[in-house]
Amino acid sequence: MQVYYSPISGKNLCNIFANTIVEKYKKESIDTFVEISVTSHTNFFVLNGTISSENIFNVSELFIKKMNDLYPDYTQNINVIDLINYGTNSKEIVNTMVDFSKGNNLFIPSDEYNSLKLSQELYQENIHVNFTADTTFNTIHYQPLYNTKKQKIEQKLESIFPNFFLEEIKDTRPHVSDYYFGAWNLNKKYHNFLRYVFYNLSERGICKAANLRCFSRERIDKLSWETIRFYGNYSNQMMQRSKIDSMVLDLFDFNPEQIDLKLNMDSYNAENEIFLTSEEFPWLVKDRISEMLFI
Repeated sequence: MQVYYSPISGKNLCNIFANTIVEKYKKESIDTFVEISVTSHTNFFVLNGTISSENIFNVSELFIKKMNDLYPDYTQNINVIDLINYGTNSKEIVNTMVDFSKGNNLFIPSDEYNSLKLSQELYQENIHVNFTADTTFNTIHYQPLYNTKKQKIEQKLESIFPNFFLEEIKDTRPHVSDYYFGAWNLNKKYHNFLRYVFYNLSERGICKAANLRCFSRERIDKLSWETIRFYGNYSNQMMQRSKIDSMVLDLFDFNPEQIDLKLNMDSYNAENEIFLTSEEFPWLVKDRISEMLFI
């Protein structure tokens, strides 16, 4: 069963709102620590987490402005319960583990990527709907959003999923943002750094999928290949796992300052991973392939 969320509803909207808060504090200071989550309920949103800044913005106004940018006809209020701990300095510990697979530039499973692409296509056509497609029973359950006409939705879905039974539902389940979109910290930077590592490995043909992990308990000023532990599990690999790990540690600079320089993460807005307005992602830097030798 595949789930499709409109970019302005469900988990996607929670991710957009979480990312909007991250971008707001990045503009205030690029050194601000942010680690929050956004949960949507039927009539309100709940914010949890930690932000090192003591500056508190009117989040309701921030969300309403974002919705007006995404959907100009939006006129409702947005109620927010803000439970974030502000002015709290958190000790950052690198502990990042991510699964990657070749096939798209986000390195996520193809069904998730196709869901994003289709949701974006419907959004561009002003068709706002959340739905699940059950390919076992050829059934689609859908929920119209933002006054989108039922007939318009069904005509579009029938053209994409012929011979599927369509049933309208009302979904009142809460949705929670993904950790990645509510974070501005070392783990987010290393998440995208591992994407960069996997991109070079997959382009060299060393593996087609991988689970990569790096972690350390050292302070940020002492992070390097010597103080960070790196492990990988690879599928269809062309070398022994231990040799791939050793090669990664030899070829890639794990220092966070060098990661910032290499990937330019400070100016990157993760919202692009929801709207897919550009395929120019910062981790698509193919600069280590010629140094990767099969042993």
